[in-house]
Order: sequence, then structure tokens, then C-alpha cells
Amino acid sequence: MKHHSITWYLCVAEVGVIYATSITVLITLLLALYVYLCGISPSINQRSTPDRDTMSDLYECGDHQGSLMVCSKGGCFQSWKPPRAHHCSTCGVCRPNYDHHCPWLGNCVTLDGMKEFLLLLYLSPCVLFVGAAPVIRTLARHAISAYHASRSDVWAKEIWWDWLGSWFFFGGPIGRPIFGTLLGYSVLQVTQEPLGLPGQAIEQPLLSIAIVAGIALLMSVFSLTLAIVTTRNILRGQTTVEALKSQSRRDILLFVPQGIFLEEPSSNLSMVPSGRVLRLSYDTRLYDLGWRRNWQTVMQKPLFAPLFPNSRLASTQS
Repeated sequence: MKHHSITWYLCVAEVGVIYATSITVLITLLLALYVYLCGISPSINQRSTPDRDTMSDLYECGDHQGSLMVCSKGGCFQSWKPPRAHHCSTCGVCRPNYDHHCPWLGNCVTLDGMKEFLLLLYLSPCVLFVGAAPVIRTLARHAISAYHASRSDVWAKEIWWDWLGSWFFFGGPIGRPIFGTLLGYSVLQVTQEPLGLPGQAIEQPLLSIAIVAGIALLMSVFSLTLAIVTTRNILRGQTTVEALKSQSRRDILLFVPQGIFLEEPSSNLSMVPSGRVLRLSYDTRLYDLGWRRNWQTVMQKPLFAPLFPNSRLASTQS
């Protein structure tokens, strides 16, 4: 009997060590990604305008004469705006390879940091799941008990379940059982015994713990949804701002230097001394190299590497 007790204790201790090590590594990596994305985002304000006649790459132009894009917002002062650059109104600067401004980071997300951003998005739900794994069953049991307590309590029935407005407020039919369950925690707290040691709080159905767990679950779902949308944009060779611009249904003006021929259907707008200007459909993905190469382009950068602007049109990457 003593031998079995020792074996059980060693197994539990080994699992505890593995769990503690795993959650420590995951949280450390998560914090490192967050700090990296908060602190690094290159800007390109006050840049000199190149000579259009010497440019050998295709670029999205501003008018029928093939003029280079310029930015007059913030402190840019009519400076040249390179392809795929965008002015962030929050930061007040132009970012190369701009994707979007993330309020959770307090910084801009660019394609150069997309590998770390995507890893952060996918890792966040994993950290929540691993961290909550030992208490998931306990939390689920508390939620079920709170729901049944709320349905059987006279006070909860009067103010919520029997109220017609519960079908329309706080999320309607979907939010009705959720809010009712939260009321159930209040009902259970009236009848439960006082807490003992601080670590025993998880053993009792507390409203504060339920709210924290619910917020963490919502953030994880949001993070996973954003990760899936971002992955789709990467595979399509688009940034978030490019995907939004395509919804405006404004045709794209593309300057093609002399000596470069395109196979895509397009219409000539004008001829200029150093090339020609084409009109492309608003839904044309200029930087789409095919889903495999799009993915490789983003993932080939070493993790936590310094960010350097680099973007070219799909037509020049063949």
C-alpha cells in the first residue's frame, strides 16, 4: 500500500512539473512576442522622392501621368509614399508594408512583423487552454450549478426569467441564459460557506472568477478569429488595409516601366515617356504570388529579427 502511495505521488509531482514548465514557457514566449510587437515598427517619414524615369519596378501611381504617390498627412509634408506604405492616423507616420494599427499593442502591425503577430494570435488561446486545463471541469460544474440555481430561485425568476424583456436585452435569446447564470452565482454565494485558504476560492462558484473566465474566453475567441482572418489575407497576398480598399470599388492605376509586359487583362490609360499607365480592376491583388509563396514570404523572416521595409509587386517576383 505504501509503495502504491509513493508511485501515485511521484506521478502527480511529475505532471505538476510538466504543467508548470509548459505554462512558464508559453507565457514567456507570449510576453516576448507582445513586447517585440509593441516596440518595433519602422516609419518612413521625411523620405526623398526617387526619379520615376530610373525606376525599374511596377508601382501603384496616383494619376494618369504615372505620378508617384505622396503623403501630406501628419508630418509627412508631401513626402514620397512607397508601394504598400500607408499613413497611420493614430501614430501620425507612414509605415512600410502597413497592415493595420492594433490598439491592444499600441503600435502598427506591418508585414515585416506579421510572423510574430500571427504567432501571438494563435498562441493566446493555447495559453488560456493550458493554463485553465486543471480547473476547466470545476468551472463548468460551477456554471451548470449556477444556471440551475437561477432557474429555481424565486428572486431570479422574478427579475429575469419571467421578465419579457429578458428575451430582448443583454444579447437577446443568446444572452438570456448567460445573464441568468451570472445571477445564479449571486444566489449560490448567499448559501455557501465562507472561504478558507485563498487557494480554495476556485472550489466555490464565485461570480468574480466566472467573469474573469468569461472575459478570457471571449478574448481567446476574438484572437482566434482575427488569426484566421489574418491568415486568409496572407494566403491571398493582401494586407488588411488592402482588403478594405478593395471594397471601395475604385480601380487601381498601375505604372509599368518600359520593357515590362503584363499578361493580366488590363486597359491602357495613357503613355508616358518612361512607360505606360494601366487601369486594373479594384479587386486585383497586386502582390499575390500564389498562396504558397505568399506564406513563405511572410514566414521566411527569422523570429524576432529587426524589421526592414521590403515589398514588390507580384509581377516582378516571377
